[in-house]
Amino acid sequence: MALKDNQVKPSVKAAITIALQSADDEQAFKKQLAEQGINTVVRKNDTGRIYGITFIDHNSKTVWNGSRLGKEFSANVFNDWWNHQKGQIVKLKNNPNQL
Repeated sequence: MALKDNQVKPSVKAAITIALQSADDEQAFKKQLAEQGINTVVRKNDTGRIYGITFIDHNSKTVWNGSRLGKEFSANVFNDWWNHQKGQIVKLKNNPNQL
């Protein structure tokens, strides 16, 4: 079965989305997903820039490259989120009560 047609893809994407919205940093994000049976492998270059991210779902025994799940899960998004704190700005814009 091709991964693009895999029935677990929406649930993996949902778990990642929830973790992104609730975790404040990379470690919290990884921990939250690990508690759901999804390990995260982040590949970084010598300067700390994220150039790859992979999600291993032990429940469904599938492995997902972030960009294969969708543009919103690409390495660049996570690099911006964690290394440039753009994620915090997005969270604040989406929840004006925190301002």
